Amino acid sequence: MTIEEVRQVLQKVDKKLNEVKVALKVFNKGKSKGKLLTELRKRPLNK
Repeated sequence: MTIEEVRQVLQKVDKKLNEVKVALKVFNKGKSKGKLLTELRKRPLNK
């Protein structure tokens, strides 16, 4: 694996972590499953 490949993988992981953080923030604000599901649907995690 080249350094460039490693960098790309790390960027992908970083993006996923940010999406999860945003989803958690929304979930904690609303404390409702409906809101979390809506947020996840808007932002597919399998990008």
